[in-house]
Amino acid sequence: MPRLLFVWSRPYHLTAEEASRWVRGEVGPLLGDARTRSGELRRLQSASPRHGCDWHWLLDLDVAAPASEYVDEGVGAEWLGDLRLLGMRPQVMVVGDAVAREGKRS
Repeated sequence: MPRLLFVWSRPYHLTAEEASRWVRGEVGPLLGDARTRSGELRRLQSASPRHGCDWHWLLDLDVAAPASEYVDEGVGAEWLGDLRLLGMRPQVMVVGDAVAREGKRS
């Protein structure tokens, strides 16, 4: 089952509170969709003033559908379309398999 990461930024024409209220109100259909197994919505911020952060939000979903189907059809596609219309610059990624780390050398 694919794990999808959605990231997006707050549009400049909305205050942080307006954007937060909108996101919390609109994420329900994604979390309640039959193809969504679980999900978490999180705010993002820069780890340091020296390093910028292009994204303000992260939605982590475990879905029971192929990734391309989820983001191209139904509530996933509608969600991304709404984010684009509001100027939130959404991006979606599939979390791949873990990469094995080589053993420590002496």
